[in-house]
Amino acid sequence: MAKFKYKKRSTEAVDRRGKQKAGKYDSIFSEGVTMFSPAKGDNILRIMPGTFEGSDEHYGMDVYVHYGVGTDNQSYLCPNKMLDKPCPICEELARVQNGGDDDYIRELKPTKRVLVYVIDRENEKEGPKVWSMPWTIDRDLALASKDKKTGEVLLIDDPENGYDISFTKEGAGVKTKYNALGIDRRDSFLSDDEKTEEEWLDFIVENPLDKLLNYYDYDRIAKVFNGGEVSEPEEEVDEEPPTRRRRKRSIEEEENIPEDVFDRKKPIDDAEESLDEEPAKEEPVEEEKPKRRRRKKTEEEPVEEEEVTEEEPVEEEEKPKSNLRERLRKRKGK
Repeated sequence: MAKFKYKKRSTEAVDRRGKQKAGKYDSIFSEGVTMFSPAKGDNILRIMPGTFEGSDEHYGMDVYVHYGVGTDNQSYLCPNKMLDKPCPICEELARVQNGGDDDYIRELKPTKRVLVYVIDRENEKEGPKVWSMPWTIDRDLALASKDKKTGEVLLIDDPENGYDISFTKEGAGVKTKYNALGIDRRDSFLSDDEKTEEEWLDFIVENPLDKLLNYYDYDRIAKVFNGGEVSEPEEEVDEEPPTRRRRKRSIEEEENIPEDVFDRKKPIDDAEESLDEEPAKEEPVEEEKPKRRRRKKTEEEPVEEEEVTEEEPVEEEEKPKSNLRERLRKRKGK
């Protein structure tokens, strides 16, 4: 009898091999994090609630990243901005701040991003993904979420009564543009299937965004910044201020850098410009009976007050899991 027995590979194993690269690269995320990348054309997403420390203020987590570091264009979380620790790249920025090359100074500055968990409505089976969202999109979502007349805020990340968002992506690489940012006119559940929704919420509770981040020490960042390779053994770094040679990035390298170019119509501060304020055109929605009974909103129970009264009494920074699950238990008991 043959001794060979075929062992089937898991989907996760195949996915890991599909994401492999030629060399070793440092990443701001832990291994295995599933990232969301907007598709060309229309995108419809649901932003999920935050479960990281401090997420009671906002569903997104601000991060500051140095992109294009070293000969391999590595990415590192800025130790100065994120941890209030020395950063070799920021030290170089301070050294050349006055009288330096404007392009070089721009390359040295850390880029602000906003991390959020999202559900891609076109690929819901893939579950929660992390989107490193440009801060300008986060800003425009906040502005669009507030009614200018009444001041009422749409809590778009509410699992029970939240709102999907939509936008259109055009171009690629540094020429990418995001147009027609919009928020659905009707609220909806995170998922029509209660079990699926609970699984998604459990996942983001068990994997908060702040626990997915990779921080590298000063010497490692300085070494790569000076042209060293991450695959080499760690070596001592000269005490002289770090410098690096500038080189033009290829088109392929630009694809690895987040897309911060938007459809611009009017200038604003910091040379950034807002997305179109007009909501995206939406296809008529066929009215269907939800699989779960919706809770009716009343004038005495506005969205803002409901969010505060439910979350504040049970807020526990160390155990955000109970906060979301308690809401689900309450809903089941009705």
